[in-house]
Amino acid sequence: MKNLRCTVPYVAGMLLLGVGYFWGQSDTDLLRAQPGTVTPASAEKVVADDRVVAYLYGDKPLSRQEFGEYLIARYGKERIRPFVNMKVIDGIAKKHNIVVTEAEIEADIEQTCSKIGVPKKDFVEKVLKDRYGKSIDEWRYDVVKPRLILTHLCREELKLDDEELKKIYENFYGERIQCQVIMFTKEQRQYVTRIYDELRKNPVKFDEEARGQFNSQLAATKGIVDPIGRNSGPATAKIEEIAFSLKEGEISEIIEIPTALMIIKNVKHHKPNGQVTFEQAKPHLAREATERQLEQLIPKKFAEISQEAHPLFVFSPPDITRAEMEDQTKRLLKTEQK
Repeated sequence: MKNLRCTVPYVAGMLLLGVGYFWGQSDTDLLRAQPGTVTPASAEKVVADDRVVAYLYGDKPLSRQEFGEYLIARYGKERIRPFVNMKVIDGIAKKHNIVVTEAEIEADIEQTCSKIGVPKKDFVEKVLKDRYGKSIDEWRYDVVKPRLILTHLCREELKLDDEELKKIYENFYGERIQCQVIMFTKEQRQYVTRIYDELRKNPVKFDEEARGQFNSQLAATKGIVDPIGRNSGPATAKIEEIAFSLKEGEISEIIEIPTALMIIKNVKHHKPNGQVTFEQAKPHLAREATERQLEQLIPKKFAEISQEAHPLFVFSPPDITRAEMEDQTKRLLKTEQK
């Protein structure tokens, strides 16, 4: 069941961007001449670390090292952090004898397509390529594979007892609030402050703003989202608390979230659904609990193993923080002094 946690921007992107630190090159296969091709005699002079990627004028070799320098000069800064992160995850997988199969990767992709309601072809062309500029192979090996590795590492930390499952049961089948949501950019702060009283008093104005808001997904439904239940998770705990505090027809104060401003309106209060028992729902609840907990555990686990690896970037990524830069400078100086 969908709810507001799939609508709020900083949560909506979690499906694709909550694993953003995985983007990087994981394919470490070496470039080699294709079998069966004829290579000039001079190719024998090319040393092992200077493998040929092409020839000019029949026998002038272009080396793997030259090609690497070309790629580094153009794409190195934006790819260095994902590359290092990928090597950290690969290393931890070898340490724990974790192997992710192609079948697991494909099953995960199919599950993602099913979850967001699009066929695989549209997922590849419209979601990955058009929206994020990524290929399906980048998704397979730079996102899905490392996430599955970290999932294996987090399995022992999952909590799937009845107490935890009953919280999710209440979220799905307990009382819920149908809400109408309007999102505003941070730059619209003065505007929303100015029109707030009118929004509160005039339902027509509220509907008008809901239809014209910058979030296209919300605008398409006039801001109506799936009903919010209790125990939706940490990401939307604040929104949930506010929604349940409102009377039908009442709107909230201006709510600030990390990426935007929002106002929510309690449209209708839904009573608990008693048609599905806890025991009947238990298999589904376990899957949902696993998914929700992994959302929280995977970033923490990655931060833990990354801290243990403690990368020292000699070639600095463009998003390096001030703290990282200071730490990097100190460590490089110590290295040079040895």
